[in-house]
Amino acid sequence: MTNSEKSNHSVAQLVADHILSQRLSQQFFDKKSTRLRHSQEDALNAFETINQNGNAKKPQKLKRVELVFENAESIVLNPKFISRVILQHPFDRENDPFKLIGFFLIFKDTVATIGELHTYGGPDGLDRFKSYQDIVSIDLAYKDGSFESYEIDWSPLAHQNETNDNQHTVVIDGSTYLYALPQTHFKMTEVIKSALEADHFDQIVQEFSLTKQDYNVDEIRQIFQHQLSEMLKVSVNLEQKKPTSRQFDLLVNQIDEDEDFQGNNWDPTLTDRQTHEIFGGVNLESYHNLMAMDVIIPDVDQFWQGFTWLLWEISWYGIDAGERQEAIEQAHQELEESEAELQEFEKQTQQMKQFIDWYVTQHISDINLPDFVATYWPLTDGMKENLIDDDDQTEVTVLKQDPDLLADFMAKYGAEYQLFEREDNQ
Repeated sequence: MTNSEKSNHSVAQLVADHILSQRLSQQFFDKKSTRLRHSQEDALNAFETINQNGNAKKPQKLKRVELVFENAESIVLNPKFISRVILQHPFDRENDPFKLIGFFLIFKDTVATIGELHTYGGPDGLDRFKSYQDIVSIDLAYKDGSFESYEIDWSPLAHQNETNDNQHTVVIDGSTYLYALPQTHFKMTEVIKSALEADHFDQIVQEFSLTKQDYNVDEIRQIFQHQLSEMLKVSVNLEQKKPTSRQFDLLVNQIDEDEDFQGNNWDPTLTDRQTHEIFGGVNLESYHNLMAMDVIIPDVDQFWQGFTWLLWEISWYGIDAGERQEAIEQAHQELEESEAELQEFEKQTQQMKQFIDWYVTQHISDINLPDFVATYWPLTDGMKENLIDDDDQTEVTVLKQDPDLLADFMAKYGAEYQLFEREDNQ
């Protein structure tokens, strides 16, 4: 069965089990339909995703399902009214078998679904799901006496552990769809807003101070506060001007380094949304383009550590929006000039090689021919120079022909070379 067939089968099974109406399922599969509410469509898409990637539990084997909230209150669901329990574990489940990155529960939207044993004091327990998104754990008690407790992994953008942005509640056809869908892409604008919250900002400052010990904490706070504020200002007018780099996202991977490595081990790059090809040049993107991108940090447990070094990479040409943009434009101009110089150098050296090859054919009987080739062949490549301030006298090739040797060549063979150039260009 293909992934597409599995996807369709998961929602189709809800219809077969009389959980979802045929009418709404048809609207869902008809992607051109606009009658299905966005929240309903999102819930069904999430169900397909978690159903494919998660581990389904059989409600008939359960004695009770307890949902624990951030404030330590809890609600018990009666398995009699539950139709789906799906748990999604991290890819490295063996490291933490009782951690969940996502889950999906479907149960009847009736007061009877909420068991009597709960610590939530409200008159209607169902309103608790619809008003707050703060489940921290799911406890499963089985009829055979076994028990499992799972911790929910929250979104890294969660506001001071008050609301899990990954958690959602939707009512469809008389059933409550309660789920948490793990995020992999985060809109830069939302990340910046979240980064300015005290608990997240403190993580950024702490991460930076551990590596850049020549900065004091007050300097670090001032630098990042200014940078984040500058970036957020740009997002206000984002929709008024179409960015030029919507095809890219910002990918920040953690890389392995030697034990002696002194610095951060995060690699911010641009990744093409269609091909997933990776590019450098994050620091050369304007704030305007950056604010239109998504942030992808695969290790969400260290999201703010990775984001710290993304900000640092972005700040290469400054943090003030105006000054930074001028510096980027200057850098682009210098890159264009360097590219033009490189192309001209390659043209000159290639022309010189062709001339020497031609000269050899024209003077094949000249006894001095080997000396001629040996003397002037270096003009087909760059000059050899030693690195500055290098005690080992490391020799490198620079993209420049030896001016003294070139002058000597032109003095002796300039007329023939110019004739060759004219003939070659005709």
